[in-house]
Amino acid sequence: MKGESKRRSKRSSREEPELSQEEKNMIMDSAIASFERKKLNRKRQGNPLLADFFRKNKVLIQYIYDVYGFPKGVVVSTAKDKVGWSLVSNRDVHVQRLDPMKLPVIQKLIRAKASIEEITTSEAYLHALRQHCAIPIPIFDPNIALFLALGRSLLSTVSESEREGGALSVQPKPPNDKELKAAISRMVARSRKYFK
Repeated sequence: MKGESKRRSKRSSREEPELSQEEKNMIMDSAIASFERKKLNRKRQGNPLLADFFRKNKVLIQYIYDVYGFPKGVVVSTAKDKVGWSLVSNRDVHVQRLDPMKLPVIQKLIRAKASIEEITTSEAYLHALRQHCAIPIPIFDPNIALFLALGRSLLSTVSESEREGGALSVQPKPPNDKELKAAISRMVARSRKYFK
């Protein structure tokens, strides 16, 4: 009994300083970011071939998200001007009724402490209301997407005229998707800076 009371008194004498709400939010945001990084690493390590490839090579990766914030594709670069892509087909989606406040983009706005007006006027919220909350969610497997994108990146070739001219034609020709085309152009610029 005496030992227990001594332990309790020691615990109560060590009072932790009170954190402000802003400090608590920063700690929570860093914990969420750490969790997301660990989740992404688990997905990559799920396949031994991908894990081995990432261990031996430098690879730039950029995921592509739809208007609601769900992942729908990936763009990778394995060397300067070697860009590959993978995108979920329009047929590979399942429609699910979701509360617009549970969409990933809206959740990100809520964590960033956006105002109600910013949330209700966001593109994702308005799209969800137009769809009567029947949200098409892409069936995205990161391992398959990375395999396809890495294969396309390793097989891509660039002529000297394309390299000097700044324009780059990615083979096979990507579908007409504005998020994918923007991601490819950003990846080309990143690969030229990263792989010198």
